[in-house]
Amino acid sequence: MNASTFSVIVYALKSRINRLGTVPLYLRITVNGQRREVSLNRRVPLSLWNDSSESVKGGTEEARILNTFLQMKKSEAHRVYNLLMAEGNEITAEALRDRLSGRVPHRYTVMEVYDKKLNQIKSLIGKGYTLTTYRKYQGTQRKVQNFLRRQGKKDINLNDLNLAFVTGFDLFLRETCENNSAIKYHKTFKAVLNFALAHEYMKRDPYLNFKCVIKETHRIVLTDEELERLRAKRIDILRLQIVRDVFLFSCYTGLAYADVAGLTNKNLITGIDGKTWLDFTRKKTQHNVHIPLLDPALEILDRYKDFPPSVAKGVLLPVLSNQKVNSYLKELADICGIRKNITFHLARHTFATTVTLSNGVPLETVSKLLGHRSIKTTQIYSKVVDMKVLNDFNRLRSVLDADTTF
Repeated sequence: MNASTFSVIVYALKSRINRLGTVPLYLRITVNGQRREVSLNRRVPLSLWNDSSESVKGGTEEARILNTFLQMKKSEAHRVYNLLMAEGNEITAEALRDRLSGRVPHRYTVMEVYDKKLNQIKSLIGKGYTLTTYRKYQGTQRKVQNFLRRQGKKDINLNDLNLAFVTGFDLFLRETCENNSAIKYHKTFKAVLNFALAHEYMKRDPYLNFKCVIKETHRIVLTDEELERLRAKRIDILRLQIVRDVFLFSCYTGLAYADVAGLTNKNLITGIDGKTWLDFTRKKTQHNVHIPLLDPALEILDRYKDFPPSVAKGVLLPVLSNQKVNSYLKELADICGIRKNITFHLARHTFATTVTLSNGVPLETVSKLLGHRSIKTTQIYSKVVDMKVLNDFNRLRSVLDADTTF
């Protein structure tokens, strides 16, 4: 920082003249155009104050002592400025004022700021944030707390965070997490630190030189044959019938669990083709989505329109808890002879690939139907379709090669 960006003057605050005709004196500090004032706890008669020389007029002993005091305060401001430069600290008018006033700036800790961020998210649930997001931040906070305990700490000052801390946290996460899960924790923790940086609770970003890359994962989907097998299988147990139908509804609409669970009659609209569509806002992204309903999805809705549990809750479908749904889906997979680890989210993947992309629906359209923020997210599914095409083509090649063997 150049010296020209720093200045200090003494001035009289004339607007606060009292009945005795005296005014208070202040030290004005300016750094890069930013001003802060420090009270000098001294008053002088306004008639004796000289603005241009920043001193008291007259040759009295009292005037001499006060002028010496004022000069000492200006010199002290320069000394503190040089000291902050030598320490390598960020120099601001506020930092200079605090040091001159004897104030100790508040040092924020990780958990203190984390709680601030959590409170912010909690207050905005339904207004840009979801309960799922809030719980995700809570989960990451527990990971950070456990890492600190490993180091024998309950908390740490934000300005003590550095690349070594982030690297250590990364190694700690990878003891129990796969690469992509670890990166998701990093992403959430970094969002908290960005919140701290934006509010000037900390000086530097410890993630600045930390690099991590999401690895592409193989998306499991149901094939046409598996989807039909699940749809056609006779199921006599009511709880499994319900879970099968709700899962299939998601396979034909692409809705995530939270979105299916929240559907009501208000989400049913008449589309531009005069047929029934879904109109809803994705809980995860807050994006509004319009989806034309395919016949299998309409049949499922019709099946439950007078179902007492659905009617009682005012919802379109009787969606059980996510934990129960995923547990019952495993039963259904065994019953139907599907050798895949079926979870509810697999339905969304199946819609994107087997139901839409594999049947010629353009990538851009699928992206809109899924409510993706970026088409890059949807492109993951197109790679799954490409891989299926390759596998099918290789099987065809094997058949043709066998037919032409003499």
